[in-house]
Amino acid sequence: MDSPNMRFPYLPGTQTDACTYSLIHQFNLARLYRTKVAQPWPPGYLEKYGDGPTDLDMYITFCQKNNYEAFWAQRMNDTHDTVDSENGRWKFGNNNFKQQRPELLIGRMRWDSPKSPDGKWYGSDFVHCPNGRWSSVDYTHKEVRDLVFRSWEEVCQNYEIDGLLLDFFRHPTLFRSTAMGNHVSPDEVAMMTDLLRRTREMADKIGAARGRPILLIARTPDEPRYAKGLGMDISRWMSEDLIDIWLATGYFRMQEWEDIVELGHKHGVPVWASMDEVRTRRPDCNSPAAFRARAMNMWNAGVDGIYVFNFSYKPPSAEFNLLYEMGEPATMAYLPKMYVPDARHVPGIRYWLKGGERYVTKKNIRVFPHDLTDGKPKAVEVLIGDDLAAAKAKGHTPRAKLWMSVSGLVDIESLLLRVNDKEIKGGGLDAERKLVRFNLPPEQIKKGFNRFEVTLTAETKSKTVLEGLQLWISYDQ
Repeated sequence: MDSPNMRFPYLPGTQTDACTYSLIHQFNLARLYRTKVAQPWPPGYLEKYGDGPTDLDMYITFCQKNNYEAFWAQRMNDTHDTVDSENGRWKFGNNNFKQQRPELLIGRMRWDSPKSPDGKWYGSDFVHCPNGRWSSVDYTHKEVRDLVFRSWEEVCQNYEIDGLLLDFFRHPTLFRSTAMGNHVSPDEVAMMTDLLRRTREMADKIGAARGRPILLIARTPDEPRYAKGLGMDISRWMSEDLIDIWLATGYFRMQEWEDIVELGHKHGVPVWASMDEVRTRRPDCNSPAAFRARAMNMWNAGVDGIYVFNFSYKPPSAEFNLLYEMGEPATMAYLPKMYVPDARHVPGIRYWLKGGERYVTKKNIRVFPHDLTDGKPKAVEVLIGDDLAAAKAKGHTPRAKLWMSVSGLVDIESLLLRVNDKEIKGGGLDAERKLVRFNLPPEQIKKGFNRFEVTLTAETKSKTVLEGLQLWISYDQ
């Protein structure tokens, strides 16, 4: 583990309980460990180890020394080699499996497609694949399923891992049928479930022989109908005890956290909440206060763990210090938080599965922008994990501030704000920054969903748009 970007060495002392190491990205390239099943990656990398330990060996030793569970992870169909770039072409061009067996892929190379007269590629990223990516392998083929199974079996046999993390969210195109704009067939669903059954049997057998279980984590979309439409029968996987932990969500979330937890716990399966917002690069998603707010909502919903994905921060950054805080609600209770209606990308819901948006049940999908010009009230609900009344009863001094991004507003007096049906006055306007600020009475904010209703009360010649909303919670000084 000699990469300068490695975060593992800094973890001791944080509230970390388990680590995952993603070592197969583009199918079937195995990074940083010895393998006879997959293709060692990058080219020539194994030579540097000689007879010594690989990165995977060092990772396991580190986890054992620090009492962390060590999971080996695979991205089931990562498609960074789809990108028409020097790096994407290099990855695809050096992938022996995909070069030798192109008939097992979802589609064909984008850069082999015709260009328009201006030199641009026709269509989208998916050549002949309206809802998928061409470089994905098609799990309809037994050869693909057998190869991935043998990769998992080899790791379980040769390395003292605590479990496998099967990341179906990177990326969720598993079958050509969904890439072509359909739901998978019952036979395709059965194929993937059978792969999980084989893996469960294999992991249990090897775990029993060594006297320590090998756990299985499945990372999937959180809505079971949506997941099944892509080939992941997550409810059946849990009911048949094929997985030990459900790692829910990724690019997007379709249900409220309470509903996700209820589904997992109904089957006796722990639920880990995946915190992926770090990938969105939105200013209101990546501040420490925003991370704490999301984590508090997750814990309040009853999740059994929080998984941070692509968490690229290292000390002494304030973001890395979150690993000392987010593992327990009590640690974050009186630290600053910033709540937003929804922090995740949502276009991918229909991007991966045609018509997938019909399965969304959570609030606040695509809440912004709201055009206020028509003078009609526009309402947004925000889930607040803090209990300000309880904090005040314990002697703390809670504060609540609302920041709204509003373009085209020229007079704060023409903006009416109601919070949980009570009118709030005394706002300030920074027109140059399109920023409206209100200090809110703490007693007006409740734990749970809070309703913020904004109305433009005066006619205006310019278009007035509510573009964003943040609720800041702090305590004492």
